Amino acid sequence: MILQLKRGTLVKGRQTYRGTLPNHLQEGTHGIILEQVFDPMNGSHNAYKVLWNNGEIGTNIWIGDLEVVEKCNAEPL
Repeated sequence: MILQLKRGTLVKGRQTYRGTLPNHLQEGTHGIILEQVFDPMNGSHNAYKVLWNNGEIGTNIWIGDLEVVEKCNAEPL
């Protein structure tokens, strides 16, 4: 079963066998899923548009380059 991420899911970039992360992002960079997109390279919908914490929007980020962040360690205000 292929994992499907929903809009608003908090993720972080991770290094994979495919090489460096898209858009020259560092491993561990956090972001939020904006939408699922069609990936013409592999003919599937296993790619996402991600708003990264540095303000860049990554397009066509493969699901294998993402890791879901399970919980936030931030203290409430």
